[in-house]
Amino acid sequence: MASKAARLAPQGAVHLPAALSYEMKTSAMSTKPTIVLVRGFWGSAAHWSKVIIELSRRGYTAIHAVEMPLTSLAEDAERTRKMVAQQAGPVLLVGHSYGGAAITEMGNQPNVVGLVYIAAFAPDAGESAGVIGAN
Repeated sequence: MASKAARLAPQGAVHLPAALSYEMKTSAMSTKPTIVLVRGFWGSAAHWSKVIIELSRRGYTAIHAVEMPLTSLAEDAERTRKMVAQQAGPVLLVGHSYGGAAITEMGNQPNVVGLVYIAAFAPDAGESAGVIGAN
């Protein structure tokens, strides 16, 4: 079980372009994965616009940002699951803040090859992001 400090990364702990210079390590997958970006609680998918431009510049051609309803973690995770399910190949999930909780729920999908947490919550099974933030 990860410590709370490890599950709640400090603000600014990850420089996004470096974190997403992800390379596939298996010889079976020679292409870059689709990147699915999941936002924090306060904001919209549009907040990823500069990141999408930078990732495109670095050769990533399949980049999507999930627009979540923010009605419940279950519904937000389901929206993320639907986005992941629509992708044909390997998917790298990236979560910021509350988005970390949503990607944690979807990390076991068969086409997900990795999770990237950017100043994000990474709750254990049955644990809420609110409980982590309160500690």
